[in-house]
Amino acid sequence: MSRWCSRSLRREPRRRSRLRPLLASRRRAPGAAAEAARACRRATSARVWAAALVACLAVAYLVVGTRPVDAKPPLTMEQIDAGIRQSIEDKPLVSPASRAYDAIIPSVVRVVGLR
Repeated sequence: MSRWCSRSLRREPRRRSRLRPLLASRRRAPGAAAEAARACRRATSARVWAAALVACLAVAYLVVGTRPVDAKPPLTMEQIDAGIRQSIEDKPLVSPASRAYDAIIPSVVRVVGLR
């Protein structure tokens, strides 16, 4: 069936008056026009149902597919504080004074003078 079959069937009566000699040679059987109209309606109905099905599947994908899979609740202040305390206990922070001492100690030399 053509894409515009229902439109062409609606236009046929208007053309009939202008194109009567041409249509006389292409005249259909009495039930053929009704059968063609039913076929057009069936084809159009099938397209509408297919489009509706595709639209429903797209909406379902957007609803289900965009939702986070491992949605965890946000951390509370107590959880953050406990994590910081545990991190400091496992690996304590080095004081700036001891860091400076460790950086300078290789450069310290003992000077022995002559008497």
